[in-house]
Amino acid sequence: MTDSIHSHLSFLQKKLSVKKTRYNKFANYHYRNAEDIVDALKPIMPEGVYITMTDEIVLIGDRYYLKSTASICFNGDTVSASAYAREPLEKKGSDVSQITGGCSTYSRRYALSGLLALDDGEDVDNHDNTQEGKPAPKATTAPPVMINLDQETEINDLLNEYGGDKNAFCQHFKVNNLYQLTHEQYKVAKDSLNRKIAKKRMGE
Repeated sequence: MTDSIHSHLSFLQKKLSVKKTRYNKFANYHYRNAEDIVDALKPIMPEGVYITMTDEIVLIGDRYYLKSTASICFNGDTVSASAYAREPLEKKGSDVSQITGGCSTYSRRYALSGLLALDDGEDVDNHDNTQEGKPAPKATTAPPVMINLDQETEINDLLNEYGGDKNAFCQHFKVNNLYQLTHEQYKVAKDSLNRKIAKKRMGE
């Protein structure tokens, strides 16, 4: 193997596998976090290769985003990947530091996943395998896929722009918080709010 940063990165991308062993009971999905990726990475890290992660606040349009950059470094060379996350204007039950910390964890995970080419699909071991000779179990409906942080923030911003009541909105979709919306509910809500905002602007 050629001793270069690209050969080491290629090795890590082929070797590294990080299962989604964490489970969010509230939103009903499996996930991995940035610490899981780093812990799995350490035992296979080639000599002289190291990973760095940095965060910075950047202004895009009229909103601030947290930009996380994950870099692999070797012999003076660096290859990096970045990901962005936007803090919601508010999140019930969280103070400012928790919101920023959660935002950093989210964007660092995606920066590392991009750098190390980690599959973000559903893990194979989340499925039941049918034993040979036994009838397959009846098919069950897959749990709904919840929206991500960016989509939650987008709906929150649209609600604020329209001047809608968040509690009434959540009651309409039978959820306690915006992040419990499914992708289908997100699409319906986004289209509805955009139409209402457009109609409101026409009346101004």
